[in-house]
Amino acid sequence: MEISEAHSEMPAFSPYGTLIACSYQEMPTARWQIALIPPEGGPCLTTFALPRTVDLPSHICWTPDGQSIIYVDTCAGVSNLWRQPVDGGAPQQITDLKSNQIVWFAASTDCKELVLSLSSVISDVVLISGLRGTWAHHI
Repeated sequence: MEISEAHSEMPAFSPYGTLIACSYQEMPTARWQIALIPPEGGPCLTTFALPRTVDLPSHICWTPDGQSIIYVDTCAGVSNLWRQPVDGGAPQQITDLKSNQIVWFAASTDCKELVLSLSSVISDVVLISGLRGTWAHHI
């Protein structure tokens, strides 16, 4: 059963199964948003505009009380988790990491503990010279 005609990814059911939160894009060129869709399908009930630093589609999850959605915002190479209340209130930052990027996360059932999978970006510049042999022609 198709629940949305728009491009949507990474669905997450609310704790009581009454809503689906997902990464949502109305048109291929539109900015990604988080949308709330009824599980039986139909138009989005609500969408949340997000900062450009939020790299959707990405993992999102509900708080255990079903009142907020947690998502990752990565700014200047550092990720943090944010909570977006479904009643439309302002998003709130819930982690304060100073380095690394969040690849995946999970919250305990009471939302008092988080498990984060972190990644760091390391880049080096290397000069290779004096190559000899047949493989050197392919570089």
